Formats: sequence, C-alpha cells, structure tokens
Amino acid sequence: MDLVAGRPLLSELLPQVLWPTDLTTLDVDAMVIRETTHRFSRLSFHRSMVGRRMPLLFTASGRAYLSFCPGSEREQLIAMLASKDGEEGEKARDPGYIRRIVAATREQGYGANLGEWNPESRFAAIALPIMHNDRVYGCLNLVYMAKAMRPHEAASRYLEKMKATIAKIEKGLDRVESDG
Repeated sequence: MDLVAGRPLLSELLPQVLWPTDLTTLDVDAMVIRETTHRFSRLSFHRSMVGRRMPLLFTASGRAYLSFCPGSEREQLIAMLASKDGEEGEKARDPGYIRRIVAATREQGYGANLGEWNPESRFAAIALPIMHNDRVYGCLNLVYMAKAMRPHEAASRYLEKMKATIAKIEKGLDRVESDG
C-alpha cells in the first residue's frame, strides 16, 4: 500500500500537534519523505520536503525503521550502510553503536534524534513505525526545533496522538490486504 493514502490523516493530526509530521518509507539505504505537513505547519522552516532522503542512523524515522524491522532485514541494511564511506558508514561498522541505537529505540518504543543529523542539527524528531504483519511499512515522524524540547518531552506530548494516527493507517493496511 502506498502510504500517501495517509495524507488526510496527517491533515487531521496537524491541528493536534502543530509541528510538521512526515510519512516516510525505506528507499534502499535511506528513509524518503513520501508525504508531509511541512507546507501547512506554521512551525515549519522547510516547505518542500516530499522526496527528501534522510539517513537511517541519524534520524528518528531511520532509527525507528531499523529498530523495528525484522532482524534479518536490519542485518542487511547495516551491511549495506557499513560499505559506505563517510560518517554513516563508519557508525554502521561499529556494532556497539548499532546495539545502543536499537536497544534505546526499542526500549523507548519510538525513534528519536536531537540534532545528530549534521545538515539539520537545529532540528529534532520522534518517529513511530507503521507496522503490518510483522513488517515495517514506513514511519510517522514529527519534527520540531531542538531547542524547544527534549525527545522524551515531545514523546509525552505527542506520542499518543501519533499512535492514534498510526492505528488508522494500519487499519487501512488491514482493509487493503483483506480486499486483495
């Protein structure tokens, strides 16, 4: 199912959270924004986000995907990232770093970043996986200014609203499967 079908649900979520939200999916070795409320949120600094690629290891969405996907898929993704040059490749080759990221994300129940993605270090995010039949279809990501709050504060304010939106998306995935 194409998660862009979740567009109306993002529109319903925006007045509840005010900060911009994104629907993201895995594209080879990165998360890609498929739909967003950035262009509608008064709190967004970025208006054009659809199609933007985000690294797996340094973003909330990437961490959520990586931490909740099946272990065999995670191993393949890490191996792919480890073959890359640069900071993400270096971090992917550090098993301790990967274990810490996955353990923290799974323990919290959501992905988080607080300015770790260098080009976007002023921003932070929390993200939840969108699951169906033990598969991660994508993630719902909420972006905010890093100075505004810590990830645990964002989670306490917005996670339940995000979970309600995800439940509706996942219910739609159930319907698509039963219709097919």
